[in-house]
Amino acid sequence: MSEWKEYKFSDFVYINPSVKIPKDQLVSFVEMKDLTDGQRFCKPSQERKLSGGSKFENGDTLFARITPCLENGKICQVKGLVNSIGFGSTEFHVFRGKPKVSDSNFVYYLCRWSDVRDHAEKNFDGTSGRQSDTNGALAQHKASITY
Repeated sequence: MSEWKEYKFSDFVYINPSVKIPKDQLVSFVEMKDLTDGQRFCKPSQERKLSGGSKFENGDTLFARITPCLENGKICQVKGLVNSIGFGSTEFHVFRGKPKVSDSNFVYYLCRWSDVRDHAEKNFDGTSGRQSDTNGALAQHKASITY
């Protein structure tokens, strides 16, 4: 296995990248219930004016950062956003590929990989029943992969 090398998750993924959304404009809104385990894509269920929460673009991966949502497989690529931008639950991590390193599809499948999911679940903080994963735990997660 000499061709395998250890990389950090953040080597391939932008974590919660910056997205500018006009405050006075209706934009796509994605709720946790819009994500279904086994479905690669999710679409917004409504439009709202920005009121806080995770911001994202078409193609970004939404990753539930609370129990039991992550344990139930709430990880999807978002599509169908009006003007290609939207926002949603504060309980999402947003992941995006890095140009010339990874793309949206790679990031989605990386997030679905049991090694990444297990690491996030093992690093939950907070009280039982409402634990959450922190950005730092995933960003520093290391895995051996070929690249």
